[in-house]
Amino acid sequence: VAFFLLAGVVQYALGLTYVINLTPIVIGILTALTVWFWDAPAKNRVYLAITAIAIGMIVEIIGVNSGLIFGNYSYGPLLGLKIFGVPLLIGITWLLVTLSAWQIVSFSNLGKFAKIIVASGLVVMFDLVLEQFATAYSLWAWQDAVIPLKNYITWFVVGAVIVTFYAYFAKQKVPSIFGAAMLPLMALFFWLMLIV
Repeated sequence: VAFFLLAGVVQYALGLTYVINLTPIVIGILTALTVWFWDAPAKNRVYLAITAIAIGMIVEIIGVNSGLIFGNYSYGPLLGLKIFGVPLLIGITWLLVTLSAWQIVSFSNLGKFAKIIVASGLVVMFDLVLEQFATAYSLWAWQDAVIPLKNYITWFVVGAVIVTFYAYFAKQKVPSIFGAAMLPLMALFFWLMLIV
């Protein structure tokens, strides 16, 4: 994964801009692999993946159509099929980001509540990088190009809700090294893409 993400950065730096159009495919593959390597019963993985995507989509649909939750923003065409103004890929991204954050904290000896809080903090930290990448490459746009504080507060709250489901219902045996690697690798990819 690290190799292919780095290869994407190099290609984009060389002027092969088609790379950015592969964003939906890359996110889809990374999410599928992260769920695949999740050490939890298959049924739990399916139910929790659907739950995370559904929560992400519902919150985003309310948010993009009201401006009350995250702020005033809209999605561009790059992320594909939209449901009430929100690309389905955004719900999938909520799954990927929260699950990877949960895998990272699962390597710690923290208690369950502390893990949920730290994982939610990691989700927000990731969004700090994601927002810069997404706006630079027109995945979405904010009114007046201003990202409000409530966006990050909402990311924390929604992240905490989704991660709580993982904490109590996944029946995860051991953390996934693959899953834990996704968040830092994606953040590094976005950062490098901002540089080039």
